[in-house]
Amino acid sequence: MINANITNHIQTHIGDFTVNVAFAKDVEDFDLANVSFAAVSGNGTMGVSFLFTGSGSNYMITVIVPDGVEGSFSVNITGQVTVDGSAQDVVATERVFSYDTIFDVRTTFGGLRYNDEKIVLPINFAEDVLWFDKSDLLVEGKAGSDAYLIDYYIRGKDADYEVVFNPALGTWGAVCVDITGEVVKEADLVREIVNVDPLLISYNHLSPVLADVGTPFKSDDGWWNIAVAFEYPVVGFGIHSIITGISHTQLFIYQGMSLDVKPEIDPPAFSDVYPFESVQGQHCVGDWISVGEVSTEQGRYFWVKLNTVSDEMPEIFLKEEDAILKSVSVG
Repeated sequence: MINANITNHIQTHIGDFTVNVAFAKDVEDFDLANVSFAAVSGNGTMGVSFLFTGSGSNYMITVIVPDGVEGSFSVNITGQVTVDGSAQDVVATERVFSYDTIFDVRTTFGGLRYNDEKIVLPINFAEDVLWFDKSDLLVEGKAGSDAYLIDYYIRGKDADYEVVFNPALGTWGAVCVDITGEVVKEADLVREIVNVDPLLISYNHLSPVLADVGTPFKSDDGWWNIAVAFEYPVVGFGIHSIITGISHTQLFIYQGMSLDVKPEIDPPAFSDVYPFESVQGQHCVGDWISVGEVSTEQGRYFWVKLNTVSDEMPEIFLKEEDAILKSVSVG
């Protein structure tokens, strides 16, 4: 009986590799027929080739692995060899070898989330990675004068990260996000490229601007009516977003159902058909829909109706601190 030592100290092999076999003394009649290979995980031994060289007490098996696979297999030595002219059984400890020829880390971008003024982009790696930072990210401006200056940072660990974009108020634009750097896989500390489809993100953080405020007039129901139009669609416009410049007892807002064309219909009148109770909730009157306290859908054209204490003509101003007045678009 003679001992054979199967060695290779690398945990996971990237690409082709070798397995060394060493005997305690010189042997003869040892070849690949004495070596057994058995699949353990993943691709196992499929498509794997083995080349055998060596003589005396030292031998080498070259393992040639196909591209784009990962797996592991076991190596053991059985049978007999000739030692000093006599046949002896070989005794060896089975070893398992792992390999990986997938030379990139499969990655996906998750769904965009909007938190306050920030845009959050999740990044999901197929396996845990190390040392992923801003230097690995390419953010390329595609539209907007300030797109190249958009501020962002990365947070996360293991396989889950997030890119947090913080566009400045008063800016708009579109950026293309890609991962061009390499990351280190935590499992084997191997640096590999990232495979991900680039993503286009558009944003609009322009402050709302009143494009047109009509001259207030009193309708037959005795209420003041003021037409309000914004330069572009906004969300969150409501009764707490405006200052009227005059005391009033009640105030209601109607929003046009079209974003492109101002409805031609006159503002709804409060009458027996539309009593005060009916405008507390959201309902449609022609091409207008009641807003209540705040609009939840994008709108561009509005009617403000208010009942004042005096006959003095009211005015309309936006509250500067009302930060919800903006429309964010996603590409």
